[in-house]
Amino acid sequence: MLSPIFDAFVEASPVSVMMRVLMENIFNSSRMNQLFETSSVRQYSQELLFSTQVDLMSLVVCGIYPSVHAAYQKKAVEISVSATALYNKLQRVELPVSRALVHETASDLQELLHQLNVERPSPLGKQYRQRKSRW
Repeated sequence: MLSPIFDAFVEASPVSVMMRVLMENIFNSSRMNQLFETSSVRQYSQELLFSTQVDLMSLVVCGIYPSVHAAYQKKAVEISVSATALYNKLQRVELPVSRALVHETASDLQELLHQLNVERPSPLGKQYRQRKSRW
């Protein structure tokens, strides 16, 4: 039933579809909430789940919305807390939670790059590689 619709999107913009699938898989709500539960020390989830915070932030990071507030306004009906509560929660994300988020997602992306046999450039840049080869 959805195949013709999905096929049209894939044909029009395959990279966009692949990125969407990748983001939904890596930042899966259940996974993000589990990551929070196992990594948080003092924080807890009541009305605002960690996955909701990740979702809002991804909308800003990917340039869908220019700010957290703009993303919040668009999704306010789905979010059961005030903007102030959201900002307070975002400001207090514990270091172990942030560390786990980066570690988990980077590990998945690194594995994907490995599977695709993608050669990554040196993070230090071309000049460093040239100097190193002269030594």
